[in-house]
Amino acid sequence: MGKSKFTLLSILAILFIGGCKSDQNGAADTDADFVIRLSKQVEQINPILFPSPFAREIYQYIFTPVAEIDPDNLELVPLLIKAINPLVTHEDGSYTLEAEILEEAKWDDGTPITGEDYVFMLKSILHPATDASSYKYMKEIINDVLVDETNPKKFTIVFDDFSMDMKESALTLELLPQHIYDPENITKTFTLRDLADTNKLAALTQDSIFMRFATEFNGPKFTREIISGSGPYEFVEWKENEAIILKRKENYWAKGRTEEMFQANPANIIFVIIPDETAAITQMAAGQVDLINSVTVNTYETFQDSATGSGKISWLNVQMPKYYVYLLNHKDKMLQDKNVRKALQAINNTDEYIKTFENGNATKLTSFVPSFLPGYNKDIKNIGGQLDLATKYLKAAGWEDTNANGTVDKVLDGKKEELKLQMLVSGDLSVKFGLLFKEQCAKAGIELDVVRKDFPLIRKENLSTRNFQIIPTLFSVELILENPFDAYHSSNLETSNLTSYASAEADSLINIITSVESDETRIATHKKLQEEIYDDAVMIYLYAPIDRIALSDKWEGKASLSRPGYRANTFTLSKN
Repeated sequence: MGKSKFTLLSILAILFIGGCKSDQNGAADTDADFVIRLSKQVEQINPILFPSPFAREIYQYIFTPVAEIDPDNLELVPLLIKAINPLVTHEDGSYTLEAEILEEAKWDDGTPITGEDYVFMLKSILHPATDASSYKYMKEIINDVLVDETNPKKFTIVFDDFSMDMKESALTLELLPQHIYDPENITKTFTLRDLADTNKLAALTQDSIFMRFATEFNGPKFTREIISGSGPYEFVEWKENEAIILKRKENYWAKGRTEEMFQANPANIIFVIIPDETAAITQMAAGQVDLINSVTVNTYETFQDSATGSGKISWLNVQMPKYYVYLLNHKDKMLQDKNVRKALQAINNTDEYIKTFENGNATKLTSFVPSFLPGYNKDIKNIGGQLDLATKYLKAAGWEDTNANGTVDKVLDGKKEELKLQMLVSGDLSVKFGLLFKEQCAKAGIELDVVRKDFPLIRKENLSTRNFQIIPTLFSVELILENPFDAYHSSNLETSNLTSYASAEADSLINIITSVESDETRIATHKKLQEEIYDDAVMIYLYAPIDRIALSDKWEGKASLSRPGYRANTFTLSKN
């Protein structure tokens, strides 16, 4: 890709100049730099390994999915392929889906995108040693992929059985170029069927070359240094804790396409690291930053009137398909008892969170399906904010304050113990969550210790090992009926089921939801599962925030229901 021409001095120059350029006649055009504030350094840029909402702010301009859910009509629309073809049903009960990559679709280096790149994407996910835990479920959906021998752009996806959202799951993932991310062609030495065959996979894992692919794919080389895709912008430079720079492609294969994903208005998109939100807003008012996402309510209220009055900042507000939860570890001895989890559920008063942290402007949750998305069960009764009920649940679990010291206790393994729990927090908002929940827990006789720790360490040392009790986190959901398999099915206890929740009843409902072809049956069963999950207090649902996006009045653009709430590549310079 060549050594970047950008340096820290040039970044600062861009910021202080404001990034606006002009054509020969002096009229403002879209050949300008768009500066986006990030609160912290993103860990990785690889949509397969690190599909976090935070990283998506960057990689959405570099990598293109095969298809996407249109945020306006919630329909699946093609991007890299010519059309969304219907599923074909076969006599043996299997299904196939044919697809054809656009003839003109190319990678950063001009190499054509083919069906082999789709196969590579799946192999990268299903390789047992890659860190693609968010997508390992694909092994339950796709059986094989056949690339046309006469036309490498054509491929056929094979499904052994019907499953929920099989078409959406197969087509909404971003592709990576095989020839760049696997220069030794290691993934061409094994097939998708090999990865699904227990005996063949066991033999493969003894092969050092097979394992080396995963080691290199997981490493910094392909997550921080070599970052290459088919989107309208290419990766230029990563300056640790300072900035990440993307440059508009000069001869982009999709130039002229009308889809938002392919547009490229700003010349460069520059992500600058500014931890302090107030400082970021101040820099925006001075013309040095163009967009700040997820502005906190306090900062919004402080700067809304003055910023608007000065004509420097406009505000975009959008309900995002994401929500806050408290993960509860069902393997922990203090939280194994359902009654203890129900007590925490009853203690938690989400109204206080929304009032305190969102100025009353957010959507309260009782389910993993927000009320503004398909399939929401409106009949679930929220038991939060009822301390008397929490006390009843604690007594049912044997926890009472026998020594009148304010903390409930119980004899466990022959020893009296007090109910003391730990919440691991990282960001400023999660710290605030923890302190408020600590106050709520104290009223019910539970001592909550709030411990701050960097989230990468929490992920590595606590989440992956299930060595935790309570962790606040942010979940993102798709714009379709939520597939509950990853988060709640017991077959995922070691991977995506972060709470270690195991329930035969829930598994049975999930199996129906993910396999039945009747939409009516699926939706009805889905609502039953939502009730079951809430009754089991699997995790504590908080709320879905309304994102506040601060935008420099130099630019015009709109918010989007698609994550992360905006697409900077579509923004244009203001005509005012």
